[in-house]
Amino acid sequence: MLHYARGKYDAWTDWLGRQSLLVRLTVLAATGLVVMATLYLLNAFYLVAGWVGLEEWTWLQSPFF
Repeated sequence: MLHYARGKYDAWTDWLGRQSLLVRLTVLAATGLVVMATLYLLNAFYLVAGWVGLEEWTWLQSPFF
């Protein structure tokens, strides 16, 4: 299983390395968007806002919590 996954990962990084800067930046932006959406939905932003005294910023609160 690890050998299979490593092969796929290496193929992906090789392919991405051959692409133009625009494609690499697009992949970077899409990855960042997925990470930010996940953190929002898990209420991580509102949790950190509470640590620094910004509880009134309710727009940071996830709709699920």
